[in-house]
Amino acid sequence: MIATRNAHRAASAFGACCILIALAAFSSAAWPQAGYLHNVSGLVSIQREAGKVEAAKAGDKFDANTVYRTGADATLMLKFADGQVVALGANSALRVDQYHYDPASRSQNRSTIEMMQGEMRFVAGLIGAANSEGVRVIAGNSVINISPGGADFSVGVTPGAQEAGYIAVALGEISARTPSGDIGKITAGQYAPWQPGRTPALPVPLAAAPATIQASVAALWAAILPASTPVEVASAARTAATVAALGPAMASVGVNQRLAAEADANRAQAAANANPQNAQLRAAAQGARELANLATKEAAAASEAGIAAKAIATMLQDLPPTAAGPVLAQAPAAAAARPGESIPTITSVTPGAGGGCTGSKC
Repeated sequence: MIATRNAHRAASAFGACCILIALAAFSSAAWPQAGYLHNVSGLVSIQREAGKVEAAKAGDKFDANTVYRTGADATLMLKFADGQVVALGANSALRVDQYHYDPASRSQNRSTIEMMQGEMRFVAGLIGAANSEGVRVIAGNSVINISPGGADFSVGVTPGAQEAGYIAVALGEISARTPSGDIGKITAGQYAPWQPGRTPALPVPLAAAPATIQASVAALWAAILPASTPVEVASAARTAATVAALGPAMASVGVNQRLAAEADANRAQAAANANPQNAQLRAAAQGARELANLATKEAAAASEAGIAAKAIATMLQDLPPTAAGPVLAQAPAAAAARPGESIPTITSVTPGAGGGCTGSKC
């Protein structure tokens, strides 16, 4: 009898273990990764948790505890499952510290990113629009908080004991806590700096910022960002990888054709020059030159077609999931643009299918 009971208990324990293992496996598979690299330009490195440093490329997926670094003249664009977008400037470093996204439990969603140095543009996704307290942006030793409804802003920081930085807001409203003091409210179209040993001044119009700051912000705002709508990370990552290869491939074909046509035209012209009385060679040289000119135009068209194809693919990639629900937040009123400039917009965001949870704090 006792042996039978022990056998039953052992079987029950074994069955429970199997169930727990199955649930753990299902849970791991059910949570997709935090996001993917939407675009990479120049030399960009990625270092995953307890991993080696590798070259980053468009289409790579990432989890929490991932660090990105950009070289000189390099840029990086990250898109998260909830639609959050981060564009990193040159000579910058960013850590994705914590990320949890589940459309079914909006109040529990969290995103924490840390810009260790450099400049970046941040556009809130569904987490920031639905639960602004769930978004934490760290820049050096400063912490930036966004107001309900989301925000689109740029931030730059030089870290260290003498930390200095700035914030420029395109849309929405944010506040900041810096080593030099708190900055209570920065609204669309405003700029606020902080420097060591000085209490931060009140925000001023971006037009009053130093020319170098205006140029940095303009470069970040000029980048074409994906829509801040939720995505299925794996599918969007595949599209990003395809898009990244599409433009250069088309342009390369056009360039090769142009070079071949130029070589033919030069050979034909050399033959005509060596035989100036030969009308047939002169006609052949003229025809070859016309073909070379046509190939030059076609190469330019191929390059433009590659750019257009990438733009179209990006638009298709940014379409919200078919299971999207009702709109949660509308874009705030756009700030007044300076002459020749357009203010970025935060598109309406809708909850998508799937979710993500990464990081030890989930």
